Amino acid sequence: MTSQLSDLLESGEGKPILFLHGWPFHRGAFSKVIEHLRPSYRCMALNFAGMTDRVWPDDTDYSFQAHAERSIGLIEQVAPDGCVITAHNTGGTTARLIAARRPDLVKHLILLNTEIPNHRPPFIPMYQRTAFWPGTYTIQKWLMRRRWFQRSEAGFGGCFSDPAHIDEAFIEQYGTYWTERRERHRELMRYLKGVDFSVIDNLDQVHAKIECPVTFIWGEEDPTFPVNLGEQMARSMPTLKAFHRMKKAKFLPHEEHPKTVADLIQSTLQ
Repeated sequence: MTSQLSDLLESGEGKPILFLHGWPFHRGAFSKVIEHLRPSYRCMALNFAGMTDRVWPDDTDYSFQAHAERSIGLIEQVAPDGCVITAHNTGGTTARLIAARRPDLVKHLILLNTEIPNHRPPFIPMYQRTAFWPGTYTIQKWLMRRRWFQRSEAGFGGCFSDPAHIDEAFIEQYGTYWTERRERHRELMRYLKGVDFSVIDNLDQVHAKIECPVTFIWGEEDPTFPVNLGEQMARSMPTLKAFHRMKKAKFLPHEEHPKTVADLIQSTLQ
């Protein structure tokens, strides 16, 4: 199995926390939170296969199960005594699979705005269907350079309560970055095609196998994963520790309110 050590970015010392991003982001998604945590924690941010600046082999498996197995192999190398996992969106699904399969390696799960069984996020099924249609790359590259699209619901409009966060730096990091090169866009879409809703719809069975405490941090204005459905899911988890609603936050509470998220993580782990 291909090693992911080169896709790991580390900073700080102390209790290890592994940060797992979602789609269409990368390991930089938690950088603002890590700035607040690295004085006290060993922070490790991972790029998933397909969400890196390198092309993976054609036979790479982009399923949730494969991401989980590669991540387990990585944890065994860098934190053999176990770690906390903080994860967002699709990273949260992979994190739950890791915790269910290897309870010895996961001390605590902290999940932000993540998949809910039998719920379909807006636009994602459509993006999956059209991922490799002729012209998709060209169209998305054109759209991602249009301000009206960047702030639309099909773009990043559902990410922030305050649209001022959809600024040039954010778009460069998560918008134009993916369409800058055709190969990079291809990897992004290969990851997306690996999102299997049958796995998501069976997460209740995964939750029953999780032994570590689970804490949720959820932007309560999120149109992608409605907070009421998130709470309902959380209440069914046997090891639920807490569910924190974040006001004035949508899909990316860790980008919109990084200090608050960092404080919640720190208080959870004390």
